[in-house]
Amino acid sequence: DERFILTLGGRAAGFVYECVFKDPENVTLSLTHAAPVGTLGLCHSGKFMLSGADDGSVRLQPMTPIGATGMAPAQQLYPGFDVMMDPAKPKYWQQVLHDGHSRVTGVQLSFDDHYLLTTATDGSFFVHQLTLPSEFADGEKDGDLTPVPKSTLDPIGEALDITLKEHYSIEEAKQKTEEDHLIQAAEEKKMGMRRYLQTIRDEFQELLQANERRPEVEQLPREEFEIDPALRTMIENETKERLEIARLELQWESEKRILALNKLRAWFLDNVEVERVVLRPFELRFKVTTFRTVILPPHLREEIQAMHLSLTMEARMAKEARAAG
Repeated sequence: DERFILTLGGRAAGFVYECVFKDPENVTLSLTHAAPVGTLGLCHSGKFMLSGADDGSVRLQPMTPIGATGMAPAQQLYPGFDVMMDPAKPKYWQQVLHDGHSRVTGVQLSFDDHYLLTTATDGSFFVHQLTLPSEFADGEKDGDLTPVPKSTLDPIGEALDITLKEHYSIEEAKQKTEEDHLIQAAEEKKMGMRRYLQTIRDEFQELLQANERRPEVEQLPREEFEIDPALRTMIENETKERLEIARLELQWESEKRILALNKLRAWFLDNVEVERVVLRPFELRFKVTTFRTVILPPHLREEIQAMHLSLTMEARMAKEARAAG
């Protein structure tokens, strides 16, 4: 049905997109890893989709029970959980098999789907024996997948390194607690000032309403309620001065960033005519690539244009000569 799977980096890292050539709007999003996906493919039997990420994690997911690609609905993955929390959803097996700083370069199953082979940039090559449920071995894929493929060998051991950014060391946790206390105290002080200002506003509104309830001849004009008429002007001038100072302070940094970005674009992108694009199939070992070519120099483009013009003139003169003869 002309479907293909796409993985990206940057802000879209960790997501897998199922796309259709004839329907650009038909895109299915699935969250597979918490880090950029470096390798993606199918096993030899075609029963599982295999993927590896830059954080050393490997994912094995059945294909046909979920759909054409076997992608599950997008959801947040939590470290330490081997299956999805919702039992009504298709299940998968995922684990960090390599060091958290090593990018997975290859994932594949044996021809009988009994062994999982993985490689990473740190030079490690792991082979794990898998205990597959009977549903997978017999080809019966109707209903829920109650068990999940589990590794009979533990390549990492019980003590795992903490590689997640949200975890703190003891000293970092202490500093974070002190910082949180300071922030909480500052917030409480600001809330107290806001309550005090709100009380003053309420009293001022009551004075205005009491003034409106009095007879017209006894009412005070609105200007009489201004204690210091020049106070508003002074505050506005101070605010404008602070905004101007902030704008001048940020202007230099902004121009510096813009110049650096323009230099990078001029060095890497401005002279590029065609980027290098690689297309890889799932079931074949071939790949198709384009060549990264740069723009021709101006003098060479002028010479080519002059040559085309000369050839055009010669062809026109030959045509006129044949017509005259």
